[in-house]
Amino acid sequence: MAPPALRTLVPRRLLLAACIALVLLAGGLAGGLFVQRRHDREWRLEIASNASSALARRDLASARALVQAGLARQPGAADLLVIRGDVARAAGDYNDARTAYLSAASDRTAAPQARARLFDMALAIGADEDASHQLAVLEKLLGVADPLVKNRRDRLQAASATHPPSPDNR
Repeated sequence: MAPPALRTLVPRRLLLAACIALVLLAGGLAGGLFVQRRHDREWRLEIASNASSALARRDLASARALVQAGLARQPGAADLLVIRGDVARAAGDYNDARTAYLSAASDRTAAPQARARLFDMALAIGADEDASHQLAVLEKLLGVADPLVKNRRDRLQAASATHPPSPDNR
């Protein structure tokens, strides 16, 4: 309850109107933040889609520029980091691809996708030990029965059968 002096100076209806206005203002500000977040998410998804399309067309310069613009606005966006890794891998820059995939793997929603990309890259360059490590991480994330894990386990076994053991591994 308002102090007696305030009650006499400010009519009750005016106090009620002021309280309602404050609640509406606070709700409007919160709604504005929600709209901004939704806009940012939609913008990021559009950037990711356009960068993926450019990558599919082998337009690495456009894909790289789009991803860089997206990461400049949202530096930790895991989906953009995965695409950055894809672009770097397509360009043959495996160190940058690995760095981008590992950064994306720190996000729990993107971790399986990033780890699968790390596995694929390791297998492609003949790093079977790294591929085996990435498979173990994928198994922990998704479980051994997941189709993504089964597919990669089969691919690792096939690759191990075709790669002769190196002198260091005998």
